[in-house]
Amino acid sequence: MNLDNDYKQMKKILFIILGLTIAQVSYSQRFGHVNDKFSCYDFGVFGGLSQLRSDYSGIRSSFENWDYAFAYGITVRKNFNYDYYANKWHKRFDKRVVFRLGLMHFVPENLGYSDTFKETRNHRSNIYELHFLAEYNFIKLNTSRDVRYNGYVITPFAGLGFAVSAFNVKDMFIGENIYDNMKFAPAAMLAIGGKAAIFPGVTLTLEASYRLAFTDELDGFDKVDTKTSDNYYFIGLGLNFNIGEMKD
Repeated sequence: MNLDNDYKQMKKILFIILGLTIAQVSYSQRFGHVNDKFSCYDFGVFGGLSQLRSDYSGIRSSFENWDYAFAYGITVRKNFNYDYYANKWHKRFDKRVVFRLGLMHFVPENLGYSDTFKETRNHRSNIYELHFLAEYNFIKLNTSRDVRYNGYVITPFAGLGFAVSAFNVKDMFIGENIYDNMKFAPAAMLAIGGKAAIFPGVTLTLEASYRLAFTDELDGFDKVDTKTSDNYYFIGLGLNFNIGEMKD
């Protein structure tokens, strides 16, 4: 059964949700500077390479086989600035704490043995992911690139959060989806990387992120004798536009 229409509908719904979120934070945003009480937002796009690690593809195969697939997404970040209120949390959280909402699309492929057809098959997973991540900048990030504003223009960061994925898997030999309906699965998420303010209000991000999914169905191969959690990861670049922390 071909469920391309289901994918299109799900993709439309997810983009509508994210669009409403962007519209809301844009409406409530205003320009400010270091003496104002504000937390600023940035909006970003990013893309890179991804892989699915599952029953038939471990870490070693990721270096042996060129089975990387392009992945892309959009993000909304809320950056917390504490310059206006110096207390015991000031040095720890000022321009360091970031909350991120992201929408991503993955299409990794995976080779494995199909118990149904009793032969090796190639499966392509179609994954739409909505994730929430708490990021921590190890150095205060000043995206305005203005020396009057406290902080620096480059920082490493780490993030921890969770994701919810809507997915189905296509058998590339017969060109049909394996599951009758789209499935949903939660995942734990970990990210590391670096940020650099390349222009006033524009930040370049390099990120590697990993997801441990709480399901064994992402690849379409469900081994009876071993139940393992599928996992997938992303390595790529992002470009973020900050509309709050700007120069006067």
